Amino acid sequence: CALPICVTDDNGATDTGTDSTTQDEGQPGDTQQDAHVPRGKLTVIPYLIDFGFVPLGGKSTVPFTVRNDGDAALRLDKFTTTGPASIKLDVGFEPQTSGMKTTYMVDPPKNLKPGATFDGKVIFEPTESTEAYSEVRVFTSDSDYPDGYLVHAMGNKTKPDVDLKPTAMDFGAAVVGSPLSRTL
Repeated sequence: CALPICVTDDNGATDTGTDSTTQDEGQPGDTQQDAHVPRGKLTVIPYLIDFGFVPLGGKSTVPFTVRNDGDAALRLDKFTTTGPASIKLDVGFEPQTSGMKTTYMVDPPKNLKPGATFDGKVIFEPTESTEAYSEVRVFTSDSDYPDGYLVHAMGNKTKPDVDLKPTAMDFGAAVVGSPLSRTL
């Protein structure tokens, strides 16, 4: 058989694969065809926030955007943070704190039309010199994220590295009232 596809049955007949029947693809009533259901689709930008180093008593603010990338309305229900109180949100709703978790209820819930956005801020005000990490979650009607859309927020993971040279100084004998100086 010289054709690309040849099949010989038990009776010796050859099928060349050029059967004139066609498969039924995508015909009305076909149960294999997926029907598109319009829905809201959540995107949060950025999904990773690194404040870098912020000294004690300092403050750093990073804006974030909740966007509906779907083709139907998206209901925005609440925001949560789980972590130290030094990382908090500015979303226009009162926080309710319980232990390490803070909840910001969107009351009443907001409906974001397709392409619409909601803007907020994540704020880091360190109260300790240790590193801080918080899980920020955005809860909406998007069924892809039943536990909320996770955003990571961290600060002071690295600290400035300062080397002093020389490591020690000896001023020797000094006369009271006469300033001495050395280069550090």
